[in-house]
Order: sequence, then C-alpha cells, then structure tokens
Amino acid sequence: MTEDEARRVHRALELVGVPGEAGPVDMADPAGEWRIFDRADALDRQDITLSSLDALIAKLGGEPARTPGWHDGHPVRGFIFPEHPTS
Repeated sequence: MTEDEARRVHRALELVGVPGEAGPVDMADPAGEWRIFDRADALDRQDITLSSLDALIAKLGGEPARTPGWHDGHPVRGFIFPEHPTS
C-alpha cells in the first residue's frame, strides 16, 4: 500500500472500531510500502494488515475471502476508499 492508501484503511478501521496503526514497512523509507501494524512503535510492532482487513470485512457484514493468494500479502480483492474533499 502507499502511504495514502494505508491512511485511508487506518481511518476505515478507526470508524468501525478495529485497532491498527498505519506506518511504513521501512521507517527509513517513508515513501515506500506501508502496512497496518498493531502499534506505532517501530521497534516492537507486528504487521496485522491481513487480519485487520479480515476484521474490517467482518464488521461490514461480509465474510473474509479465503481464496488462494489472500494470505501471501496480495489480496485477490481489495477496498476502494474515495478521497475526502478538502475545503
């Protein structure tokens, strides 16, 4: 995910009460890939992106996809979070 995508996912998680913190995979490269972690502390965090997406799907009344490829880090289906207009 890009930073923008991760922040949108984080906001959606917040809205439905699912914990998680968006952050770069490599703290030295904030322009690189981002994921959802269990805490903001870069030294002591676990990547929970896939379980967070599963929880988000469940909160929205769906069933998590269990198709081949889902848990290899590249979900077969995804979410589209529209940009919020700024005023």
